[in-house]
Formats: sequence, structure tokens, C-alpha cells
Amino acid sequence: MSVFIFDNSYQYSSKISAWPDGTFLIPQSTEKYDKKLDKYLRDKYYLEVYSNSPYSYFISPHEKTLEKAESKAYKIFLNYLNCKNHEFERQDYFRGTGICRKCDLFSFNAFTPVFRCEICNIPTAYCHDDYYKFYCEEHKDLNKSQYFAILQNNMMRSKRCYERIAEINGEYNFEQINYMVERIYFDKR
Repeated sequence: MSVFIFDNSYQYSSKISAWPDGTFLIPQSTEKYDKKLDKYLRDKYYLEVYSNSPYSYFISPHEKTLEKAESKAYKIFLNYLNCKNHEFERQDYFRGTGICRKCDLFSFNAFTPVFRCEICNIPTAYCHDDYYKFYCEEHKDLNKSQYFAILQNNMMRSKRCYERIAEINGEYNFEQINYMVERIYFDKR
């Protein structure tokens, strides 16, 4: 088992040893304002789970503890794995994302993106400019959008941050880190 926990300000470690190698967990919480204490307190917890088996992403149901959230997330994950012959629907997504009608698996690459690169005309959802002209990864540098430039700068900073986190945690799978950062900054739905 090789579970990597990102942004672990919760000091959480996985309680389930059966996660497949390359699984990433991101502990999260919602907050509720307490009038008596005049501050926000953590209310419920959930885990964002990224995995290559299947190539998926989901958020577990909100629970009172991270342990319960991980347990529910793992049950959902097993449901995804046990679903035979996923039947993906595009729904309202145009960037290649699909959702299985049987098990609700959310897959980033279920379909070919509807958009095409402005330069080479291949299907892509890599990035777009302010006018929603899309560019593939090879031609991303021709995108002159200020928004895209800011995202790329943030992405490079995040890569350095995640590489440092990985180094501290003894995890050196930078390909997976790159995958995570791209999902965060280039919402490939």
C-alpha cells in the first residue's frame, strides 16, 4: 500500500491498508461558526480521494471524523471497482468527463473532449484563453490569456510545494504529484 496524504494539516494517517498503490487522500473539513466562542470550528470531515485504479476522483460523504469519512470513501471506492462495464454518460460535461450511470464513478477521461485546439485541431481540453479558444498541451504557450498565465505560475509554485511535501514524506512519485496539481488548477471536466 502506498497512500500519500496531501495538505495534511490534520495530522491524519490512513486507517485502511487496502487502498491501491498511487492513491492520494486530501483531508478536508467544513466549518461552523460558534457564536459563544466567537470563532469557526470544524464541523464535518471528508476526504478527496484520487486514484489511478480506476482513474477517478470523488469526495466521500461528510462525517463527524476523518476515520468515518475514510471508511465511507473506501466503500464507495469498492463499489466503483466492483462495477463491471462502466456505462458513462457525458451529462453536462464537455471536456471528456463522464459519470457512470450504474455506480456514479466520475472519470476525467471517459470521452474525447468536444473542444479542438485552435492551432492543430486535435480534441483537447488542456487550456483555453479568455474567448474560450482551446489549446492542446503542445500549443499551450500560444495562449496569451492573462488568466492562463496566472494559473501556470500558480501551478509551478504548487508543483514546488508538492515536491517538497513529497520529499518530506519520503514519496517520490512526481508523476502523480503533477497529475494532482493539474487537476487542481486545470479543472479537466
